[in-house]
Amino acid sequence: MRSKISSTIKEIELHRRELDGLRAKLEQRRKSLFDTTVKAMMARDKSKASVYANEWAELRKVGKVVYASELALTQVVLRLESIVDVGDVMSHMSMAFKVLRKVNKTVQGLVPSLDQASSGINNTLTETMAEMSNVSPNISLNINTDSGA
Repeated sequence: MRSKISSTIKEIELHRRELDGLRAKLEQRRKSLFDTTVKAMMARDKSKASVYANEWAELRKVGKVVYASELALTQVVLRLESIVDVGDVMSHMSMAFKVLRKVNKTVQGLVPSLDQASSGINNTLTETMAEMSNVSPNISLNINTDSGA
């Protein structure tokens, strides 16, 4: 599972970088349109200035969508990385749990104080595993684009 997630992360990162490049191209195009709009205004050609200004505004909207998409992909990558980390923790906890069971069987009845300590540790590990199982995998993609592009 870890390798599938890693490969998915790499693929998502590739698309995120492509979006970043696209956003940079859109910014360049917007700058060019702005400059052309200013030149048209200086030449008192309001019709031409209006056409260029409208296109500039449309590209601004597209830029915001591209930026929001970039952020969404970044959020997905971060969540996938967290899932890998949580999976590693769960794996280590599971191994610790197995070792504790073996030790518990070995010392059971020999030393009563160790039996009680082992029982306490067992309860703590059980509670921790239960809490780890409740980690929410939900991804919220509500992204405010007002500050973007």
